[in-house]
Amino acid sequence: MNAFTDLDRSGRGPELLHYLDDAHRGLAAPKGVMRAGLDVPAGHDVLDLGCGAGHELVELERAGRCAFGADSSRLMLDASRQRLEALGLPVRLVRADAHRLPYADGAFAGCRVERLIQHVDDPAAVLAEAHRVLRPG
Repeated sequence: MNAFTDLDRSGRGPELLHYLDDAHRGLAAPKGVMRAGLDVPAGHDVLDLGCGAGHELVELERAGRCAFGADSSRLMLDASRQRLEALGLPVRLVRADAHRLPYADGAFAGCRVERLIQHVDDPAAVLAEAHRVLRPG
């Protein structure tokens, strides 16, 4: 566990947000590969579980998908909201525990999870919850 595990209480919010901005710029090629692996057509709903500062929400929207973000950190959700609003993109965010998502079964055509599993109490439960909110197939 590290400061990202409970970002809101870490006292390092601005520093860690800056780190994510830098990391996103530096990891453009690997992130592009990850995005290419998300086989969800434009117009479909995708959940970014542990959406952080919203970098990938922007990319999902730009690819024509309807991006939904869930994160337990108010600070991260505020950063996501600001990023999306600044670009005139839809804001579909919820503060939630990844172990208990506030979405119906089969609500999403796709779900991306990156760097979240290391910060949760029960990774298997989070993955089961992500699976629950995915449509069959």
